[in-house]
Amino acid sequence: MPLEVAGDDSAAGAAVSAPLATRALPVHLHRFRIRDAHLVRVSRTRSPPPAWTAPYRPRKDGSMALLRRNAKVEMLRRVPLLRRCSRRDLEQVAALAEERDLEAGVELTREGDPGREFFIVIDGHVEVRRHTRKIAEIGPGGFFGEIALLTGTPRNATVKTAAPTRVLVLRNPQFNSLLQQNGSMAVKVMQALAERVPPATTN
Repeated sequence: MPLEVAGDDSAAGAAVSAPLATRALPVHLHRFRIRDAHLVRVSRTRSPPPAWTAPYRPRKDGSMALLRRNAKVEMLRRVPLLRRCSRRDLEQVAALAEERDLEAGVELTREGDPGREFFIVIDGHVEVRRHTRKIAEIGPGGFFGEIALLTGTPRNATVKTAAPTRVLVLRNPQFNSLLQQNGSMAVKVMQALAERVPPATTN
């Protein structure tokens, strides 16, 4: 049975004439899949990026000054996961941290989703909800999601901005890459992580 191509790709139509069982698909047909003895074009859609990844925008109140490096370092110093790090270590982390200016109602984390980012609230505040019930608010200087930088464990709560809010964001891939390049810092972070993880018990 000859193969037919669904769609108007002329190159694909000209290239396929052999029976299904006797001929492998040419490389240039990698966007097609076999379905009911016909080649069917596969539509690939990408999920939209999280709302908080929008470019930095000044708020209507005119707040548009980005944090200086020293201010970033001081905020990072208060994070338990980074408390053993030297100033030089923290400056490297600060260079990776992105600043985002967000409107109210922007979802930063969703309960059950894998965690890949760590957030520090610069100004404004966010609401923390578990099973749709509000359990906490986090204001300036507060932070959440630091363990996700290393473990990628599912989020245990949904966090949304409750007002126009500015946050500092550190992403998992960049942070892990830094730890791979800086072995001494990796040891310090792992020691801090070990102190936060409850020890296993045996009967």
